[in-house]
Amino acid sequence: MALAVSEDGKIAASASWDSTIRLWDLENFKELAVFKGHTGLVNSVLITDDGEYLYSAGYDGVLMKWSLKANKLERRVYRHGWGINVMKWLPGKQRILFGSLNGDVQIYDLESDSISKVLIPHKRPVLALATSRDGKLLASGGGDGLIRVWDTSSWSVVEELYSLFGPIWAMDFTADNRKILYTGLDDYAVAWPIRPRKISAEVQSNFPRRFQKTRDMSLGERQFARKCSICHSLKPGDKNRAGPTLFGIFGRVAGTLKGYKYSAGLVKSDIVWNEDTINQLFALGPQHVTPGSKMPLQKIARQSDRDALIVFLKQNTR
Repeated sequence: MALAVSEDGKIAASASWDSTIRLWDLENFKELAVFKGHTGLVNSVLITDDGEYLYSAGYDGVLMKWSLKANKLERRVYRHGWGINVMKWLPGKQRILFGSLNGDVQIYDLESDSISKVLIPHKRPVLALATSRDGKLLASGGGDGLIRVWDTSSWSVVEELYSLFGPIWAMDFTADNRKILYTGLDDYAVAWPIRPRKISAEVQSNFPRRFQKTRDMSLGERQFARKCSICHSLKPGDKNRAGPTLFGIFGRVAGTLKGYKYSAGLVKSDIVWNEDTINQLFALGPQHVTPGSKMPLQKIARQSDRDALIVFLKQNTR
């Protein structure tokens, strides 16, 4: 889910949904250590400038400090209570900006060992954070499609943008601080001018997109569009996306489609995809049905919605 590289470029840390952080030697391309301590998915990691410590956070809502010399947990620094999705260093690397599952945007001060700033929360989970090169601006982006830009000297909101195209998954400031580049569910990145101010810039794209359409769609097609279409295709001539094509999925043993590189969790699985196993996948979530897989955590709460999706898949994957 995240990578951090030390200032000297010799060490990297990776955060994973298998609840571990792995430390890597970038000179010899070898694994140095595996850190275990989080009780859920690990979403973000940061390395201090001196390369002595690593900070991690994830679904359990705990910010942890690890010693890279001793390769062990130093201490649990802060318990937020809600899952932490993303972290960024603020200039000086003594303060950590983080965004959480409940929409909080807060700053943890390592020197005072406390929360030093609570910003206006988002209405949905915070998925992306960015800081300008000079540290004068920071931005938060959420599942609500909102990007909020802050002046760090006055802590005032200097700009806001609502995206019509859904959640903000990643973003960054350009080097001159005049634009924010952001991405989400759609098939492109957007450059949003913030200096000089240009709120009304329109993205040249069709709206709604495939995952947002509701008219003239069956219930099952709508579930596929929203839950599956970003990662999976349906037809034999379609290419694999982030996930494998679903053509011929019924009766197929999990992790066996040729040409797609599966995670170890699916390769070792003996699941056969059928009405029952697909229903379980979305009723319980992939973390329970296919633990260790790359599939994002998501569920379909209503049985009627799951049934409709299964009917749609049976009609469109053969």
